[in-house]
Amino acid sequence: MESAEHGCFIKYPDADSWINLSEEIDLSWKDKVVEIFTHYTERTQGTFIEHKRCAITWHYRLADPEFGIFQARECQNQLEKAILSNLPVEVLVGKKNLEVRPVSINKGEIVKRLVSGSNSDYDFVFCVGDDQTDEDMFKALRRSDLPEHAYFTCTIGSAMKKTKASWHVDVPEVILALIADWAAL
Repeated sequence: MESAEHGCFIKYPDADSWINLSEEIDLSWKDKVVEIFTHYTERTQGTFIEHKRCAITWHYRLADPEFGIFQARECQNQLEKAILSNLPVEVLVGKKNLEVRPVSINKGEIVKRLVSGSNSDYDFVFCVGDDQTDEDMFKALRRSDLPEHAYFTCTIGSAMKKTKASWHVDVPEVILALIADWAAL
């Protein structure tokens, strides 16, 4: 199965089209989020808004580093006060971005679909990620019915970051080398 936009879309093997899992979700909250993100975009040079099917992301990677972080914290606080308390959405703090999405659309939900019920006949699941959004996958595997020896979770990046993954590597090249070794077997 393939997935896109943190689980908003799925495509089964041998299928020709994608399934939109957000069709039944109320996305009316997006207007309020765009209003808040626009406020910070107008006041923070080098920032921009990315519109996705079921999420909105404010990027500040091109902004002055210190000011971008300051503005992101202010924006997150405003979002949490204005949006989160009233609606089933969450704010994800990513790598120099803030993303608002429905709580029911995330990578963990896709992992649940993959490993639940009749789909759970796996010998081994290899789950790797480098972002806060990947934590949903790690949590979903821990909560699944798969035995611990049947899955391997690994995060990429600083050893100091908090994670639900069981393992850690500093750089993606370690994972690429591992996959290349497996392919050579």
